[in-house]
Amino acid sequence: MNQRNCQNQPPKPAPKAPVVVDFVAPRARLVVEVDGAQHRLRRAADARRDAKLARIGYRVLRLEAGLVMRHLPVALGRVREALAP
Repeated sequence: MNQRNCQNQPPKPAPKAPVVVDFVAPRARLVVEVDGAQHRLRRAADARRDAKLARIGYRVLRLEAGLVMRHLPVALGRVREALAP
């Protein structure tokens, strides 16, 4: 490739940084995060992660770990609602 070809190419978009999540439904563009007690101290960090995921097209459903552990049918119902069209 010569210099002239390089000058005519549009800039490439920056790669998307990976984000580790609890569960993801890629086709539905849904991330499910199960938040334990430590997340009460991380609300600002979680909000930044949620915003980052939203920028790349994902919705985030946050469920309290206690809900998942003690009332799994309710938690699964919320996931189903989030997946519904």
